Amino acid sequence: MLALSVGLTAVVAAGPATASTVATPSATTLQTVAAAPSVPLHATAVLTGPGQVKVTWTAPSSAGSSPITGYSVTYSTGQSGGGQGVSSTARTAVFNGLQTGSTTYTFSVWATNAAGDGPRVTFPLSVVAVPTSRPTQTVSRTTATGGDHLTISGRGNPGARLTIERALPGQAYKTIAAVKVDAAGHYADTITVLRTATYRTRGATGLLSRTNTVVVHNRMVFTAVRDGFRTYTLGGQTLPAVKGQRVKLYNKNVNGTYSLLAIVLTDQYGRWSFTHRYNFTRTYTFKAVSVATPFNASAAALLSVRVH
Repeated sequence: MLALSVGLTAVVAAGPATASTVATPSATTLQTVAAAPSVPLHATAVLTGPGQVKVTWTAPSSAGSSPITGYSVTYSTGQSGGGQGVSSTARTAVFNGLQTGSTTYTFSVWATNAAGDGPRVTFPLSVVAVPTSRPTQTVSRTTATGGDHLTISGRGNPGARLTIERALPGQAYKTIAAVKVDAAGHYADTITVLRTATYRTRGATGLLSRTNTVVVHNRMVFTAVRDGFRTYTLGGQTLPAVKGQRVKLYNKNVNGTYSLLAIVLTDQYGRWSFTHRYNFTRTYTFKAVSVATPFNASAAALLSVRVH
């Protein structure tokens, strides 16, 4: 009798066993078990317009045994529903035409690969009618100096999300802040103003408030430094800084009028200076006036100096 060991294959010739009898290890075949993707992560649904919902998610922690080929996103009220398939790189899906009036929908998202569908993540969302009233807007001031704070406030539908937009002279509106209306129907946001601009508030459905223009004046810094006998350097800074902005310097006469002393230009930091030797030992009063630009109104500053 010929005994075979596990894992060996015996090749036996007819007749008695000889040295030509060969034993070789048997081949072992490894098989990969097909696995679907795991559940998508961070799935949410947000109401973005009248009857419109945006569903977002991130990729599953595991793609399974093969790359993800796509995602399925569905919604249902229990009596009706719908859905769509999106690519493997998509992370959003938008549904339009959903019923409003506090209708609750159940949304589901799942990933698919060659092995099949992965587990789905399911979550509810109450789709209510999006407020369509026009927001209001007021500003805390209509004139300001560069660097001042400005509060923009108004009213809207409770819970509504609004955007505050700003347009500089000759430029298009750009969003500068997003706010949420509180339960009492109020919203507010405080910003720092540097340029003259027009503001408006946009509602979730695109309705706009009336506009408010805030004129912003330059902020002036004015100093004097004694360089020698009756010689002084008048200097300062105009903010916000604009290279090449003109600043006019005036000297107050004994009769109370002002005479133009010089016109200087600011550097890239808004700084300027003027050095001059004066004829008399007395107190002089100087005035520096920034010339208005499209973005800022003019500003003036006075400085009294005892020249000696």
